[in-house]
Amino acid sequence: MRRLAALALVPVLLAPAAPAQAADVEHTGAHWTWTGPEAWTDSQATYGIDVQGTNQAVYSLGFLPLQQCTTGATWKKRVTRYFKAKRQQLENQGVTLTNVSEIKTIGNDDYRRQTMNVSTAGRHGIKGVLEIDYDYVGVDSGIDYCYSRQEARTAKKSAYADVKAKLAKVGRTIVYLGNGYRDGE
Repeated sequence: MRRLAALALVPVLLAPAAPAQAADVEHTGAHWTWTGPEAWTDSQATYGIDVQGTNQAVYSLGFLPLQQCTTGATWKKRVTRYFKAKRQQLENQGVTLTNVSEIKTIGNDDYRRQTMNVSTAGRHGIKGVLEIDYDYVGVDSGIDYCYSRQEARTAKKSAYADVKAKLAKVGRTIVYLGNGYRDGE
């Protein structure tokens, strides 16, 4: 009986080990650098980057340049009106917003941010999350400027759990190398 038990272990001991996952590598382009699987690719521009991986995995980061904001009698009313208009714009497009934050003060007293998520729970076989940050900045000249940042992490619904951590790592390691990064402009 002991001999049979010992023989039963032989296939387990002789079975090849699972292939090790390839180490992540640093990818560097004209505007951005990031770390992720070697086979993953990217498309870069000044105001954004899309990283494409296996199973339709996509990490997308985009920025909209500064623009003048809404009007209002007071700075507080302009801020409130701006964020309300941004939420309404998304809702009018049929987007369901989740995790909408309060309007937060960032840094000094004239910088505000609101963050919200859009869940893409399985539409067209894709699953993921889109996080949008809208920023509102007042400047000394009395002109207020607005800015937005959008980050998306998506993949095939059936594989999202497998690539979710890789997409998050890309997001944690991404660095902008464009104008002003190297020469301090």
